[in-house]
Amino acid sequence: MNPNELAEGLIWKVKKQGDTATLEKQLAEGINLDSLEAALNTDDRRTAFWINIYNAYFQILRSRDGRTAPAIYREPLVFIAGQRFSLDDIEHGILRRYRWKFSLGFLPNLGIRAAIILIVWPLVPCGTF
Repeated sequence: MNPNELAEGLIWKVKKQGDTATLEKQLAEGINLDSLEAALNTDDRRTAFWINIYNAYFQILRSRDGRTAPAIYREPLVFIAGQRFSLDDIEHGILRRYRWKFSLGFLPNLGIRAAIILIVWPLVPCGTF
């Protein structure tokens, strides 16, 4: 599965209240930064991936782990391609890109370019772009 399919699968499992452990493990350990960057080779794919990850992990952390604000946003509890992210990192650093200047995995020059967007709950299908 490519990263977008994993992210879509994760948000779908969360929405249907299914077991997400296998997909979480694949996202955390089954992909590396190089393959993630290669798969997210357009702004639309990057945006869809990170919106799905943000929304899925918000629900996972909130319902399964019982996290609340501000910890749910600030603690680096999202593990993607061997890197830890907080929801704030994803929203402000990757999706909005105004709080910090970093890209995927906090490594410069990886080519993450995402527009300022609104975070919404519905599934963002990656294959329709």
